[in-house]
Amino acid sequence: MSDKDRDEEEKDKWADERGLVDMETRRQHSPELRMLDLIERLTVRVETNEEDVTRRAEETQRNIDFIVRQQAQFTADMQQLRESQEHSERRWERIEQMWE
Repeated sequence: MSDKDRDEEEKDKWADERGLVDMETRRQHSPELRMLDLIERLTVRVETNEEDVTRRAEETQRNIDFIVRQQAQFTADMQQLRESQEHSERRWERIEQMWE
């Protein structure tokens, strides 16, 4: 180990003993703290992804509900049209019979 490295190490130790080293410096020099920092950042990402998944699932469910309501309305409207058409056909049949 060079004299410069020893001096740096002694400075770091002295500052660390007195609580003068900021957390960023500690993270840079400590594999354990770097690993903890990485785990914390990954946790934030996972939580964000879970929120995205939940939001997308809710949005998908709203879209499905909308489509189901539209399909139900369409089916009801078609039934009403069929009934109206049948009624009109019977009326035309009566009118045709009157003219024969």
